[in-house]
Amino acid sequence: MYISYESLIVGVVTFLLIIMLIRASKIRIKDAVFWIVWTITLSIFAFVPAVQNWIKELVGTSDPSLFLFILMVSFSYFVIFRDSAIISQHENKIKELSQNIAIQQLEQKKINREIMEIINKKK
Repeated sequence: MYISYESLIVGVVTFLLIIMLIRASKIRIKDAVFWIVWTITLSIFAFVPAVQNWIKELVGTSDPSLFLFILMVSFSYFVIFRDSAIISQHENKIKELSQNIAIQQLEQKKINREIMEIINKKK
């Protein structure tokens, strides 16, 4: 039986890395699920070479290592795109929160001035 050791090694290393990051609370479970699905996909490619060969033929490569490289680059592209979308959402939230804080500080200064005026009038 042929086993794609490249896929298996990458899958196992990625899985172990994800487990270590989860234990250290350095990655959210939501993101970890995404990576675990990736490791399962690589494991399928390792133990069921027919799936890898079928997709390899669709892509048009002849070498399993080249296919795995193309797959990883494509996956990285998807991850970068997803992370860019998340970063954009967070930037918008940060901008909105900063504006709210600025408005609240301005209102607080106005209230403080009014209180000081009242105190000064009573003296």
